[in-house]
Amino acid sequence: MRRKLLIVVPLVLLVVALTGWGGLLLYRASMAETVPVLPTTTVKRSDVRVEVTARGDLQGGKSEMLTAPMTGVREMVLKSLRTAGELVNEGDVIAEFDTTEQAFALREAEADLAEAEQQVIQATAESEARAEEAQLSLLQAKSDVELAEIDMRINPLRGAIEARQVQLKLDAARDRLRQLESDLAARKATTEAGVAIQEAGRNKVKVKADVARRNIAAMTLKAKSSGYVAIQTNSNTNMYYGGMRLPPFQVGDAARAGMAVAQIPDLKDWVVVARIGELDRGHLEAGQPVEITVVALPDQRF
Repeated sequence: MRRKLLIVVPLVLLVVALTGWGGLLLYRASMAETVPVLPTTTVKRSDVRVEVTARGDLQGGKSEMLTAPMTGVREMVLKSLRTAGELVNEGDVIAEFDTTEQAFALREAEADLAEAEQQVIQATAESEARAEEAQLSLLQAKSDVELAEIDMRINPLRGAIEARQVQLKLDAARDRLRQLESDLAARKATTEAGVAIQEAGRNKVKVKADVARRNIAAMTLKAKSSGYVAIQTNSNTNMYYGGMRLPPFQVGDAARAGMAVAQIPDLKDWVVVARIGELDRGHLEAGQPVEITVVALPDQRF
């Protein structure tokens, strides 16, 4: 029994020692710095080719800009508009704005003009009637003076009282003639002033009617030269944020006076406008070759 105990004790101590030694080795291995394993490959040297692709527009270098006219209103609504890229000739209608408001103003002005014309006619007729009446009164006064002067010639044959009465009659006739001659000039000036006032009112209304007609004509945009239609972007929006791409004008949109709605480029001089993304702009510089493909000619490169 004692012999067996002596054999077991050394074995247990040996196992404990080996376990401790193994743990120490594992601890040292875990504490040691791990050497990273980096992947490697064969280096190839060559030029890096970066291609930037962008969409854009083909425009004429010199263009005829069609803008919303100055009509005195804040905004105008497009009633009709040509399609982008459509070929047009000189005199063709490119865009039309709604003329309801201007047509109403024209009808009002024409009604006021007709009324003003009647007032001028009435004032002229009254002026002529008053002038004729004044001339008749003047002729009557002259006739009375002449009769009184004739009657005065036989005064020596009359009595003193009767002669005095004839003299007073002549003086009264002459006074009335002088008064009528003085009043005639004043009445003529008054009637002419009344007619002038009515004519001024008529001319004012006529100007309003002419302006309404011109506005209606200006709200139809026509091409002054042949070419194709390039629709402009509509910046008259209620919401805008940085980098937002504005939509082109279309029927029903509102335009402010002076805004460019469309343009007719000059087909003899072309300009390519491309929309480059912000990340691609760093790859571009002046003098780099460019290839252009037109949608209408997909098999050709320029």
